[in-house]
Amino acid sequence: MYKVLYLWVNVRDKTVCFDYEMILKEWASVGMTTSTVLVATWGDGLFVFSGETSGHELADHSVRGLARDARGRALAIVDGRSLCRRTPDGVWSTIVTSESSLSCCVMVGGAIYVGTEDARVLRVSAAGEIEQLRGFDGVRGRDKWYAGSAVINGKRIGPPSGFVP
Repeated sequence: MYKVLYLWVNVRDKTVCFDYEMILKEWASVGMTTSTVLVATWGDGLFVFSGETSGHELADHSVRGLARDARGRALAIVDGRSLCRRTPDGVWSTIVTSESSLSCCVMVGGAIYVGTEDARVLRVSAAGEIEQLRGFDGVRGRDKWYAGSAVINGKRIGPPSGFVP
């Protein structure tokens, strides 16, 4: 079992440096230990740090929405449309692919819930079927919600850049 580090980086035309030793020291100072750290990027896959080793998985793919499943395995949104699971030995498999753009995921009880870019919530069954939670759409004020990026005062805010330049 491993902990998932929720760290998002923008690697577009920039060199990204991960100071794994600093991360471990900071975590140790607050009593946390970890055997594996996962760092997702918007366009260059996932970096894996475990003990003295490091690796690069899903190169050239967008990876976001890292979460844990009930057994401690990593869940992630890959390329915006696929919900994938990682085994402790680094094997990725696709649980489901959606027609909607996916933005985040979480496992509660035995169900995986996935948020979409247009602020909807989907439930993924154990059989890999997607069901939209229609009750979520009827919440008062729902028509003003958005997820992911938005245009505010003429500027795009949110993924993939995550900030206003």
